[in-house]
Amino acid sequence: MTTLSKEDLRLLMLEKEKSIKSLRQKLSDEESALYKLSQKYNDEYGCFHHCPICDKQSEYSHEESYNHLLICDDCGENAVNQSGIKPVYDSDSDSGDNPVYINKIKCWRRYKFGGFITLIDKHDCIDQEEFYARNF
Repeated sequence: MTTLSKEDLRLLMLEKEKSIKSLRQKLSDEESALYKLSQKYNDEYGCFHHCPICDKQSEYSHEESYNHLLICDDCGENAVNQSGIKPVYDSDSDSGDNPVYINKIKCWRRYKFGGFITLIDKHDCIDQEEFYARNF
């Protein structure tokens, strides 16, 4: 094994620092390009969304109004209530179980128009009122 001199090590470190700086700039440029593409996509087709539980990509035209908390329908099918059973809801009164859990992650359901949407609770809120106050 070759031992490097102090100067050689210093030069090697400077080279690596330059490489990292260059990579950071490239990453920043790529993130900027992605942001511009996302904005164009959203303007033309609606919001592009990643489920915060499974990371599955989907399109949902009103996602921005839900602060990127919306759970995909596939994950929503796996929800259970506090008793560990499939949540129930009454479409006539637009009400149902809350909170619900998906893979042990607390979520809240918004019941409306005979259906519901499921939103992830990133703050472990004590009730739905706190959840809406902290997120909307």
